[in-house]
Amino acid sequence: MFVLMFIAFFITWKDSENRRKREFAIVCLAIASALKLYPAILGILLIRDKRYEDCIKAMIYFLILFVIPFLIFKGGFSNIPLFFDGLSVFSEENTIGFNPNDLCITKTFRSFAMLLGASQDAASILGLGMSIAFAILACLVIISVDDELKAIILSMIVLMIVPSPNYTYSMIYMYVPLSLILNRLSDSKLHTDSRKELFFMLATIVIWYAFILGFEFVLLAYALYITYKTFKGWSPPWSWMISVYSFSLLSFSLASHLYVETMSPYLHQIVLASSMIILGTYLVATNFKKAVKYGHKLRACNE
Repeated sequence: MFVLMFIAFFITWKDSENRRKREFAIVCLAIASALKLYPAILGILLIRDKRYEDCIKAMIYFLILFVIPFLIFKGGFSNIPLFFDGLSVFSEENTIGFNPNDLCITKTFRSFAMLLGASQDAASILGLGMSIAFAILACLVIISVDDELKAIILSMIVLMIVPSPNYTYSMIYMYVPLSLILNRLSDSKLHTDSRKELFFMLATIVIWYAFILGFEFVLLAYALYITYKTFKGWSPPWSWMISVYSFSLLSFSLASHLYVETMSPYLHQIVLASSMIILGTYLVATNFKKAVKYGHKLRACNE
């Protein structure tokens, strides 16, 4: 809840015309990162706007806010390596074990492997590779995409499904882009195509909450909507994969409620994580060309 509050302040005021509010927004990002570490990913929104000085400020604030609390306790600076040792042990234990409430991509691959009887080690390696590839492509999209709303949504998705472990309570961060989507939809001058896309993104966020509440008909409606739009020619060809995958999620969702002892936890994890994976894949795929062009441009500049 505290991290959500600071993230909301950061997103709201980072572009304010008021210098004090902009500075406070940077401090809020540093506080959120010091509390939870993962929110540091959102610093890419400052890089996107070429606000490198503010990035440096955020890093300095983060280091101060992260280090000072260790000095309060006996041991001082020596507590810092202990903290990271504990974090490493926690991460390793959760990587080996299974938690049906883990949203990360790697765990989703492990869930599929468990259901199919495939190698867990191979699934973990493949999932890690996909996480790295998604993170790189997502960062390129965040930096290069014209629409800041998409950049913010994708940043939040990276925050939730790339770090491992990362549990379902982190879905609370989606309240920030959820409010931004609703605000954009309230614009009477919004073009029809943009409105459709916003409803699509809104639907993928709602899927997660729908599953938690047991409203599978929302997931079914979502799958049917994508199929209908595909026939109408609105969606690109690759959306067939999303459509098929959505129907699969519906099946997994219904099956998980049957409480099949050996399968239920893995089905549960797949459904929980998949709405964010679908939305992240959608945003990366629909803005892939711009990201590639940006990557080539960046490479040319470096050379």
